[in-house]
Amino acid sequence: MPYIYGHRSSDNRCSSIIVDNKSYIIIENLYVEIMWRISNGRGINLLRGSNNSIIGCTISGSIDQDTVGILNWGCTNPTIQNNIIHGCQYGIHIDTPDGVGYPGLVENNICYDIIYGTATDWDGIKIGRNPGDDFTGFTVRGNEIYSFNEDGIDAFYADNIVIENNYIHDVDTRKNNDNQSGIKTVANGVIIRYNKICNIQHSTINNRYGINAEGDDLQIYYNLIYNTKNAGILIGPNLTSCSVYNNTVSGCGNGLEIQGNTSITVQNNILDGITDDLNITVSGTVVTGGYNLLANDPSPNIGSGVTYSGVEHDIYGADPLFDTDYTLLSGSPAINVGINVGLSVDLNGISVPSGYSTEIGAYEYYQPYYSITPDTVDIYLSPIEFSSIDFVPMYSSSRFRDTKFRSYITRKINEDSNIENRIKNLDSEVILLVEFKSPITRTIYRNSRILLNNLLN
Repeated sequence: MPYIYGHRSSDNRCSSIIVDNKSYIIIENLYVEIMWRISNGRGINLLRGSNNSIIGCTISGSIDQDTVGILNWGCTNPTIQNNIIHGCQYGIHIDTPDGVGYPGLVENNICYDIIYGTATDWDGIKIGRNPGDDFTGFTVRGNEIYSFNEDGIDAFYADNIVIENNYIHDVDTRKNNDNQSGIKTVANGVIIRYNKICNIQHSTINNRYGINAEGDDLQIYYNLIYNTKNAGILIGPNLTSCSVYNNTVSGCGNGLEIQGNTSITVQNNILDGITDDLNITVSGTVVTGGYNLLANDPSPNIGSGVTYSGVEHDIYGADPLFDTDYTLLSGSPAINVGINVGLSVDLNGISVPSGYSTEIGAYEYYQPYYSITPDTVDIYLSPIEFSSIDFVPMYSSSRFRDTKFRSYITRKINEDSNIENRIKNLDSEVILLVEFKSPITRTIYRNSRILLNNLLN
């Protein structure tokens, strides 16, 4: 891997690599070191231009200096992908010098040891500068961020950004910052979904949150958050509208805390807080609730002047029966009791609903393998994208294929003519069995599993 070492400039700034007002440049597979003891250093700096890419680089910061691993300073539609960044004040900073946001992609990067420098914030990924910066078409996806000293992802002023599928964990405590969050935003139209956030803790200092959100028209759904000192999800005082669906929050100070005079929908969430599962204290707040599981509380902690509807559909004081990864075990009270809120897949990519109704929480309940009597039959369930999978039909019923063709079942069956004949001779609701010639992503449809169980038993 080629090695690039930054140098000092006359104003004590340096960029190891700078692309100034150019487009369609690809910077790939480099080791970049920011010069030691240079303040305001940048590893790779994209100044304006468009469609530039930084892919597969390793960037090392400068100890105790205010450095940025990757600075995108107004380059529109950048791709920042598969990089490793450590030892900086910011891992990746998406800036808007002209006060205008832009589309782009920050994907599959690893940022850690984001603790250095003398500034007051140390963010793994920071997006936006000014209120109203419009980042429509910008996605922050699949990044791992840990050992940071303020926010894992700070989308403070980044309207309409999508933050999804990130793993943010284990904040650093060496500089005792007053505020730390896995994801923070005060922007409008932000979508925060499919993230895993954990271990946002400090032994003595408060203000440690999983998701810390304010703004208008926010959507927060299918996130897993556990082990935060304060609220797993904090809805701040300046937020006016928000939807919070199908999150699993466990082992946090409060599960969900709502501090603002807001209109908010809170449904299908598992809230397992240490102090309160659901805490709503500001007069004038209107919450459309219901279909939440509050593991510890006999009712929501609702302050004077708060309106909360749907309490009759909530579940109170019930163990959600988590497996070690916070998926649901058989018998969980969260299975098949949620409400359809228009979402299509869960945190694992499983179709929603996978049974006759959606689950409460971030995961649909499923079991990937089933042995069906007699023991010589082992059924492996998966969905198929019909247009992309090469398969050979074996047995089918045209009536079933017409009405249920979106659910498929693969088969793994030993040579047993009796079992095969049973399948062949079924006259009603016969499953289409297929033999794959290429691998597919494992995802389970429970409705197909149940139907097959009924047919073979």
